[in-house]
Amino acid sequence: MRKLAIALIIVVFLAGKTLALDYKDEPYFTLYVAGSNHIGKGDVQLTLVITNNAILKEVTYDDYVEYSFLSQRTSMLTTAYNVSLSIEGCDGIEVKTSEQYFAAVPAMKPMQIPLVLKVRDNVRAGEYTLKARISYKVIDHLFLDTRYYQPYSSLTKQIYYEYNGTATSENLSKTTVVNETVQPVTWFNWIKYRYKTKEQIINLPVVVEKEKVKLEITGVKANNFVASGKGKLNIVIKNTGEKTARDLFVLLSTPSGFSSLSTLTNTRISPEIMKGLLNVLSPIPMKQIPQLKIPDEITAILSKGTYFVGDLQPNRTANVTFTVDISTSEPGYYPFQLRGVYLDEYGEVKQTANVAFGVWLEEGPEVKVIQTNSTVYAGSKGEFTVKLNVSMPVKDARLAISVNPPLSAIVGECYLGDVKGECNATFKLKASEDAGSTIYPAKLKLIYKVGDKEVSKDVDTGVTVHEKMRFEVEGTGVVPAGEEAVVSVKIKNLGSFEVSDATARITVVDPFSTTDDTAYIGKLKPGEAKNVSFKIKADRDATPKLYALNLEVKYKDPSDEWVISEPVKMPIRIVKARGTPHAAIGAMVVMVIAAAGYIYRKRRA
Repeated sequence: MRKLAIALIIVVFLAGKTLALDYKDEPYFTLYVAGSNHIGKGDVQLTLVITNNAILKEVTYDDYVEYSFLSQRTSMLTTAYNVSLSIEGCDGIEVKTSEQYFAAVPAMKPMQIPLVLKVRDNVRAGEYTLKARISYKVIDHLFLDTRYYQPYSSLTKQIYYEYNGTATSENLSKTTVVNETVQPVTWFNWIKYRYKTKEQIINLPVVVEKEKVKLEITGVKANNFVASGKGKLNIVIKNTGEKTARDLFVLLSTPSGFSSLSTLTNTRISPEIMKGLLNVLSPIPMKQIPQLKIPDEITAILSKGTYFVGDLQPNRTANVTFTVDISTSEPGYYPFQLRGVYLDEYGEVKQTANVAFGVWLEEGPEVKVIQTNSTVYAGSKGEFTVKLNVSMPVKDARLAISVNPPLSAIVGECYLGDVKGECNATFKLKASEDAGSTIYPAKLKLIYKVGDKEVSKDVDTGVTVHEKMRFEVEGTGVVPAGEEAVVSVKIKNLGSFEVSDATARITVVDPFSTTDDTAYIGKLKPGEAKNVSFKIKADRDATPKLYALNLEVKYKDPSDEWVISEPVKMPIRIVKARGTPHAAIGAMVVMVIAAAGYIYRKRRA
């Protein structure tokens, strides 16, 4: 048994040495809020200070091996390893900072940790407790695998043996002399640690304060809030804080597509609040303002989205109005924000938290073309009438039309006034000679006012151009050479509408002449034909054959516009000259005289 025990001791000695550590004041933490722990509503950022407070006061070593290893490494014992810190919110206070991790936290080295909280608006003023949970590890056991071990130097062993082994003095027997210059050297093949886990729960008190000045929106009314227009926001605000907001200015923040155009009057305010407003609204540095009135050079800065309220006491309300220019054309629910800039009881410039609210933006009127009517004919002027339906009332409305060739607008805009529902507008257009009988695209623009801003809305339509009016001459006139004759033909309406006050006019050329080139037709319905007559004379030497003269018809179209038609050909045939009655009588007289002379001579003979 004795040999077995000695063998085991030798094996343990050769294998290594396990150190069960015995020391006081292991790592432990303190956590607190740096500075004030008083917070307000909304997003709040605090700074936490965490400290490992371990102070190594006493370590008990079992033997020299422990001492030789740990005496120069005592910071290992006071260091906390694998540290995690998590904080839990409470009662409407949300912790937005995630769990924090640290590989090692040495003793007496404070660290700052940012803490972000979200305090809901419904949280009441008072003291609240956040719970911090800290988990970490400390060294509990240490195992050393030694390759060479010498507990004492030769000189130390000699002194220890001679004085301690033979002496009888109690004091002398406890005296050990160590020669530090010949301390033993110990090597370790590897070191193995064993840790134990610890956890601390620390309470963090915070105080939610009632805000000195807090703005709440108790009412919002939007007037003329129409897409692409200009409207007004009438807002009722209330100071739900506990202090008076002196020289309160209310600032409106608008989303993209909106801009506030409220005009700030030349109100008398203090220089302090003036500089505070400039710091909020403009990055331009401002020197001390000796006067109390707002300088003209900064009125433009303050006029955008700024409304002066004056002093607003606790639990009192005020009405503020902003004019908002709207550039977006998309309807929907848009977010706005309101905040205040004021002087507190100490004369310092303060800002309130942003208060969010939403406003519905209407789409604006929908414009539909119900009916159109066109009296526009190719080569003439005409009227284009359109009937619209406007889905919502509009003021000072007018309607404009834009067309492209072969159409042109003679009267291209029509005033409508205040419109609600259906309305009619008439335009005068002209179609060129080469216009076809078809529908040409046109664009209508409804222009109206929202507030004092003009807004327009486009709608597409089409203008029908009718076929050009045509006439036809029926019949052929006959004129003997060298004579004047009354030529009668028929004029037929080949068009699709009735003409009125129509007259026909011929253009004569050689070998013709005329003393009456115009004939009145009057009204002529589509397909109807009427007789017209002209006095035409043919030259004596004119060659008998078929000729054609140009004939034009001047008439009034359905738009009561004068139009001259394209020339049509009126056929005229020149025939040989005919004998006159006077020549026949003369020949008969000659024949009678000759016969009488013959009889007279016969009787005398």
